[in-house]
Amino acid sequence: MRNITSDWRLKVLLVRHAQSEANVSRMLQGQTDGTLTEKGMAQAHLLAEHFSNKSLDMIISSDLHRAYKTAQIVAKKQSLEVVTTKSLREWNAGVLDGLPADSLEKAITKSQLPISEFTPDGGESFSQLTERAVTFLSTLETLSQGQVVMVCTHGDFLRVLVGSILEKDLESSMIIEFDNTSYTTIVLNNNGQWIVESINQVPEKQ
Repeated sequence: MRNITSDWRLKVLLVRHAQSEANVSRMLQGQTDGTLTEKGMAQAHLLAEHFSNKSLDMIISSDLHRAYKTAQIVAKKQSLEVVTTKSLREWNAGVLDGLPADSLEKAITKSQLPISEFTPDGGESFSQLTERAVTFLSTLETLSQGQVVMVCTHGDFLRVLVGSILEKDLESSMIIEFDNTSYTTIVLNNNGQWIVESINQVPEKQ
C-alpha cells in the first residue's frame, strides 16, 4: 500500500491524447472521433513506458477515440481498466468541427464577441466548457485519499481546467500549450485546494 504523503491527498496526471490525424492537418476536431497517427501510437507507448515506474490507481478518459486509445495503451501497462466519461470530451465546436484551425479565430472576430461568450452554432461556449471542466474536477475530490489518477483528455479542455486552477482569465488560459501525450500534474492539498505542480511535461526516450 502506498504511503500517504502529508502534503497532498490526491494527485492527478492530466494527459493530452496522442497525435491524431486532425492534429497533423491542423483541423478543428471538437467532439468528433479521430484516429491516432503512427507517430501518435508511438507517443502513447512512450507515455506508457514513462509511467511504468508510477503506480497509478485509476485511469479516467474522454470517451472519444483519440483519448480513449491513448489511455488504453497506458492502462494495459498498468493492468488497469479505463473508466470513460463524456465529461472529459473536447470543446464542442459545433459547425466549426472539421474546419481549418484558424476558422475559430475568424469566427470569433466576425462575431465581435469576447471568447468567453462566443458559441458556434450547435456547439458550446468556452465558458460552458470551463464549467464542465471544473465540475469534473470537483468529482475527483470524492476519491480515496492518497490515490494517483491519470486523466486523459483534450487540449482546450486542459486549457480551461488548468487556467481556472491558476485563476487566469479565459483569454490567458487559451494560450497555454499542451503537447500531445504531455502530462500536467495537479494535486489536491490537505486544505482542499488544487495546486498545479507542473505543466506540459513531455515523456522522452530513456
